[in-house]
Amino acid sequence: MLDFIYDFRFRIFLLISVVVLPLLILTLVFGFTQRKYARAQALDNSRSFVNVLLDEQEDSIVETRSLIKLLSQVPEIVGPNKNLCQNFLSRLIAENPQYLNLGTVNLKGDIDCSALSTLQGINVSDRLYIQKAFAKGDFSISDYQISRTTGKPSLNFAYPITDNRGDISGLFVAVSDLKWISERAGLSNLPANSSVTIVDRNAVVLARYPDHEIWVGREIGEEILAQKIIMSESGDFFELAGIDGVERLYLVNKISATEENSGYLAVGVPKEKIYGQINDMVLRIFAGMILFLMLGFVFVWFYGRRSIILPIEALIAAAERYRNGDLEARVSTFHKKGELGELSQTFNNMAESLQRQIIKIEQAKIVLENELRHKTELEKKERDFVSMASHDLQTPLALVRGYISMLASGKWGKMDKTINQYLSAALSGVDRMNKLIRDLLMTSRIEAGKMLFEKTAFDVDEEIRTVCTKLASIAAGHGLKFSFGPRRRLFVLADRDRFSEVVTNLVDNAIKYTEKGGIVVKVSKAGGFAHVSVSDTGIGIRKAVLPHVFDKFYFSENFVSKERESTGLGLYIAKSLISAMGGTIDVESEIGKGSKFTLTLPLADARGKPLKTGQ
Repeated sequence: MLDFIYDFRFRIFLLISVVVLPLLILTLVFGFTQRKYARAQALDNSRSFVNVLLDEQEDSIVETRSLIKLLSQVPEIVGPNKNLCQNFLSRLIAENPQYLNLGTVNLKGDIDCSALSTLQGINVSDRLYIQKAFAKGDFSISDYQISRTTGKPSLNFAYPITDNRGDISGLFVAVSDLKWISERAGLSNLPANSSVTIVDRNAVVLARYPDHEIWVGREIGEEILAQKIIMSESGDFFELAGIDGVERLYLVNKISATEENSGYLAVGVPKEKIYGQINDMVLRIFAGMILFLMLGFVFVWFYGRRSIILPIEALIAAAERYRNGDLEARVSTFHKKGELGELSQTFNNMAESLQRQIIKIEQAKIVLENELRHKTELEKKERDFVSMASHDLQTPLALVRGYISMLASGKWGKMDKTINQYLSAALSGVDRMNKLIRDLLMTSRIEAGKMLFEKTAFDVDEEIRTVCTKLASIAAGHGLKFSFGPRRRLFVLADRDRFSEVVTNLVDNAIKYTEKGGIVVKVSKAGGFAHVSVSDTGIGIRKAVLPHVFDKFYFSENFVSKERESTGLGLYIAKSLISAMGGTIDVESEIGKGSKFTLTLPLADARGKPLKTGQ
């Protein structure tokens, strides 16, 4: 179904795409960078607007403080004539629309004079800013709030009124309208459809641009925007849909006219105004590149078939004929020039050369087959001869050994010391010959695949201790210390006799090539295998020799004084037997420090069932 991806024209188109891809990536990177820059610019503009608002708020507070301090000393206001006071404050509010109300509060907290006559007599002693003004005897400011007297968002101020003795006789109160913030936002240079929102700690809207009258006083605590605003610190920004559904980038700033935070100011700039032009530019570039790719694909598809695909198909057809045995297959060189023409001519030259080489190879193949057949027959005859000769030599050697043993025992007359030495040397030579014959017979069976294995489950450690008991006494006779590792009860499934032969061979070698020190036989477990190691402190083996110690008839030059006693088959047979039982055998050695031979066999339980790794 996806065969088209292997089409040559598709690959050319893919190559063009690879060339264009970096441009697309650069466009994306450029667009991303511009978006970051535009966002940073929008945040800077929002911060500037917030700073202007905060500065104007500070100026307003200073102005209001000066005003109410002055009014707290005006006789018409602090005098006993409340009608005169109310008329004076009503005219003052008409001239200063930034205030919702102006009035005085007596020591009980009752409003005894107000620009709004309907508020006279209301008790405001529970207001925190009223309490602070009485307690400190100084200027006090409320939180941003919805005024309970006017029902509108406000910032309230109070200043003590003192009598001739300097004692506090009441408070002058001013209620500042927060609507000026919405009006100020409308006059700012914020982008169209931007929003300015002030909420108090309870997520009640105190000011909003645009639609101030619609949103003011509404609690929006369930809105995600309000939750994000209240959870933010000053300077935090985020992107979110506003309460009117428009996606904006919001900058949040905590605002307060007192020491404690009493509200949050969020300036939102529409994402469309920030990223719109950048997104359009990136989309236009992308569209242009995709159009270029499509036109390139159409050109490559049709022109490539005539100029590239058809000649290549002709080459494929000729190659297929050649593969099917048509050695006369050639391709027409209708492209005289260019790479395809050279390719066609090269194919034809190659076909002719191959045809000649194939003929030579066929002839050489016949010769090699005859030689291989002859070599196989010779190897079989050699194995048969070795097997037969070894088998036939066993009986006469047994007789020779018997006669020599009887002579050495003195049954046929007492021999002098010199003759006994000769008889002992002869007996040793017969034993070496017997070992060589046994090794040759075993090698012959292994190579012919006739070696039989009787696998049973047995305790490796116990078998080794049994086998090595006699060898330990031999080692002691040579002045060597023989020791075993910690007792480990590990079972393997293998031929017990063959295993014993291998261990005997390794320990015998260790004794033979160790002049002082000792031999250690250890059993361990790792990775689902039983590991048996035979370590000695002997003469060691050169590093260059190690890869060959398991080769057949290999003698190391390290062992010149000992090699006459070896057949050169012991380690070869040991490796072959262990491999046939599913194990491995390895060697580590260092000249002058000794050698360590390690064989491994798969673990089994006491019934012979193989164990999984980790059991």
